[in-house]
Amino acid sequence: QIGCPLTGHTSYVTGVAFHPTKNLVASCSYDKSVKLWNADTGAELWTVRVDSMVMCLSYAPSGDMLAVGDYDGNIHFFNAKGEKTLSPVNVDAGIGGVQSVSFSPSGDMVAAGCYNGKIHFMDAAAGQIKSSVSCDSRVESIDWHDNRIVAGCYDGTIKVFDAQSGDRLSTVNVGNAVTSVEFANDNTLLSADSSGKTKVWNIATGEEKTEAL
Repeated sequence: QIGCPLTGHTSYVTGVAFHPTKNLVASCSYDKSVKLWNADTGAELWTVRVDSMVMCLSYAPSGDMLAVGDYDGNIHFFNAKGEKTLSPVNVDAGIGGVQSVSFSPSGDMVAAGCYNGKIHFMDAAAGQIKSSVSCDSRVESIDWHDNRIVAGCYDGTIKVFDAQSGDRLSTVNVGNAVTSVEFANDNTLLSADSSGKTKVWNIATGEEKTEAL
């Protein structure tokens, strides 16, 4: 048998994240909980609860912090033991809340992609919003690479921003609601969309490089 089931949530699981350095998996759910699991044994190590459905989560590169976004637009921060390190930070997210969170490669900033089309950048240590950009459509997924943030949007576009200046660097038209995006390297993006396809893009030209899956 390869792997093991992680059983314990009582509603839809909305996000999972592997620990960067340990064989641990964090998960979140509409059941208003975040759980940490041993990926080898499937054992549940801890559970924390919040007051709203949990939509997404992301580990800091060091693995010592977990950022969690909820339906009411709050960002929660937990340490490795599942203890809250800051009071929840409420962001302007619109009905539907925070759809995706991502730490910067250095771990000092957190980006929150929101239902109302905004991406907020906040100081991870202080929990303070530093700047925001607009994607003009619901943000389904974000990923951070160097000083760039990519957003997959409901309107069928992928938008890349300079995370420091907020300048929009490029836009790729996918044609269907983009459900997930991830940087593969400096010039290549992966996307998944509502048509069920996964695609590979050259972000410098906005051209599709190949189609996978």
